[in-house]
Amino acid sequence: MSNRIIITQSSIQTYELGQKLGTQIKNILKTAEYSKQNLKFGFTGDLGAGKTLMIKGIMSKIMPKEEITSPTYTIINEYDVNAFSIFHVDLYRINNFRELEGTGFLEALVNPRAVMFIEWIDRLGNEIDNLCADIVTVDMHYISPEKRKIIIKNWREDL
Repeated sequence: MSNRIIITQSSIQTYELGQKLGTQIKNILKTAEYSKQNLKFGFTGDLGAGKTLMIKGIMSKIMPKEEITSPTYTIINEYDVNAFSIFHVDLYRINNFRELEGTGFLEALVNPRAVMFIEWIDRLGNEIDNLCADIVTVDMHYISPEKRKIIIKNWREDL
């Protein structure tokens, strides 16, 4: 596994990158390969850099009929796809790991049949490494108002 650096020139390209990743994830979910792939994704980066937009792109391929909304206030949105649960998590308002107790986050994190997209994963610091050391990370940063530098770490597929 290596790091992949991608520069997007617009929000449309960021969304389309999410769609490419979503297609790969959807194909993995159709096979027995899900147990060999890490399907936990942690998103970090600048406020407004496109984390939610990229996740919407991903979900448009996995669940094309579902309207995806940001879980900023609910913390976790859960969706069911066949035998899988998909969690979209936003940790922006979380200050420490203990605040997640009772939300279902910890159970989903260790569930091999759960697919997770976790915005602001860096809010958990090193504590996340103890539970999910091989999480795929997506770091998103501004280069200019429309341009983004996106670094994907620990993903085995080519984008």
